[in-house]
Amino acid sequence: MLRVLVITALLSALLAGCGRKQANDEPTSTPQPPDLAGVYAGSFACGNCKEISQTLWVRGDGRFFLRQSYLGEDGKVEDASYAFGLWSWDENAAELVLRGHGPERRLKRLDGDRLEQLAAVASAAKSVLTREANAPAFTDRVRLDGESAMSERSATFKQCVTGLELAIVNNDSLKELRRLHKSLNPTHRVALTAIDAHIVAAGAAAGEQLVIDKVIAIKPGSGC
Repeated sequence: MLRVLVITALLSALLAGCGRKQANDEPTSTPQPPDLAGVYAGSFACGNCKEISQTLWVRGDGRFFLRQSYLGEDGKVEDASYAFGLWSWDENAAELVLRGHGPERRLKRLDGDRLEQLAAVASAAKSVLTREANAPAFTDRVRLDGESAMSERSATFKQCVTGLELAIVNNDSLKELRRLHKSLNPTHRVALTAIDAHIVAAGAAAGEQLVIDKVIAIKPGSGC
């Protein structure tokens, strides 16, 4: 009888231990912070310039804009590059993931106002982006590749990488784009188009709109 009780006790202890191990092995998840969207800025060292400043727009619609400005020794911007794409929250890693052209970028949320950009190489310098309290709008003039669509009453542009579709403001560049649609793309409503443009706020009702500064190229009868 004593032997039976000892064996039963041992089995119970083993089962309890296995249960605790399985519970501890369950992956933890971190829900997406409700205040994650915003504008973050910071800088990091540069090998052939003074530094590279970064501004990241984490939009509430699931898209991101990233500007990297290369600063000379006098602190002035010598060049700038841009990345656009979609962002998501990795609950298992508790990281913000940016996906666009090229490799994905990951950022760790340090607190409510800071994101640490994780380097692809462990020895690389860390870059911390801090929330901009005034949340400046993205108004840079940039090259965009996407679909332009024309009708008699409206004109829209959809950027290929993000899928962001905006109404085009009526100006001389839009008139030029309409002319190209009529001459090169008469049988199709949509054309693959490259433009220099910037985004403007058009009020709470209209939202954002796109101002075309220059039409670069148009490819008839094709889109994203």
